[in-house]
Amino acid sequence: MNKKTYIILAVILIVVVAAVLIVLALNSSNVKNNEKKTANKEQSSNLPNLPAESPKNDVMRVENINDTTQVKNSYDEYISQDYKKFKYYETDGISDTYTPADKDVNRIPIDTFLNSIDASINPKIKSIVGANYYGLFYCVNEKKQKEYGIALDLNDKDSAKTKSNYSSAGNAMIDWEPYLLKDLHNILFPSDKLDDKNINQPLLFKDGEYRFAEVNFPNGKNSIDYKVIGDPLNLIIITTSQNCLSKAIGLFSALD
Repeated sequence: MNKKTYIILAVILIVVVAAVLIVLALNSSNVKNNEKKTANKEQSSNLPNLPAESPKNDVMRVENINDTTQVKNSYDEYISQDYKKFKYYETDGISDTYTPADKDVNRIPIDTFLNSIDASINPKIKSIVGANYYGLFYCVNEKKQKEYGIALDLNDKDSAKTKSNYSSAGNAMIDWEPYLLKDLHNILFPSDKLDDKNINQPLLFKDGEYRFAEVNFPNGKNSIDYKVIGDPLNLIIITTSQNCLSKAIGLFSALD
């Protein structure tokens, strides 16, 4: 063979080897992808039921977190949501949690939010939840009615402070009990038209599975129910039925 033939054969050999290496690499990649898909599928099948999907991404979102009119309008949209748009409302019976914030998830200061909707919280509770997370949610009961609630975060970067917040929250909530309806009626019963007599009715809280009190409205009996939850959630959850409170605890446990 002459020199030219050797060069041609060498080039052909290099091309064949390169092609074989490419095929092997592609097969290896496909195997890894299939293994990853299988693992993800198995992992997802072991996950707990997640809360219902939000029908609108901009629920409780505003352009300006200090604009009380925008906050109020956004809250009204949250109240007027059609729960049937939730994919899992029939199985989970509870909405997503909504954090009042702007589109960059800068939280609306809790004072601004409460002032915008004519609500308030006890000063002792405010001192331990501070500028922490707070979230809104609602359940759908057997009568296909909404039951609203709010969650307040007791966590702190300092674990000792978190424990202190939790230990003081119980007594602070008991101090707040007589005023819970007056302070939170626009959060817990936003769809009810309540007069001063309804709002200022005396509340007798009792111990059950959760702390609760019956409230009497023109349309019938309701309740206020709450739970101070320790580690790992460290939350105060307040809502309007024992069943909804159980669902809310499950919701936040799944998100934790």
